[in-house]
Amino acid sequence: MVAILEAQPQPGTLVQVQGVGILLLGASGMGKSETALALLHEGHSLVADDLVCYSRQANALIGSAPAALRGKLHIRDLGVLEVANLFGAQAICPQCNIDLVVKLYLGASGTEENLTLPNQTSLPILQRPVPMFRIQHALQRPISLLLMTLVKQVQSLQQTEEMMAGKLAS
Repeated sequence: MVAILEAQPQPGTLVQVQGVGILLLGASGMGKSETALALLHEGHSLVADDLVCYSRQANALIGSAPAALRGKLHIRDLGVLEVANLFGAQAICPQCNIDLVVKLYLGASGTEENLTLPNQTSLPILQRPVPMFRIQHALQRPISLLLMTLVKQVQSLQQTEEMMAGKLAS
């Protein structure tokens, strides 16, 4: 029997982009739900909005929505959207692995930050470190496009690491 660890639901939004589970974190009003809405328009899936339930089975970290919020997306000024009614049932993913965490933040104007290097750390969830990236939220910044690009970048790095590991093993 596999042991399952669970935690209380936590604030955030969980989306699945090209098979990669991305947990969006940030202050209220930062644009997590709007980013999920933009990703839905691009054909990706919503797992959870506002609250995310976490569980861990073996080495997999799984995220899902509380039953009362499943399939719902809260958008400021539009209200609570029923995702299946707008995008079809395939736009809702009941659960997925949490592969990346993206923390949206407002940068102070006039501050100098390194704009060329990824702002990566890790965030432990249920005693498992998850790669975490910080992305500055600003008006007219296409966060959903940045997330789709981040997924491609991480997948490319993983492929390169696997290829190098294969060469070293030969």
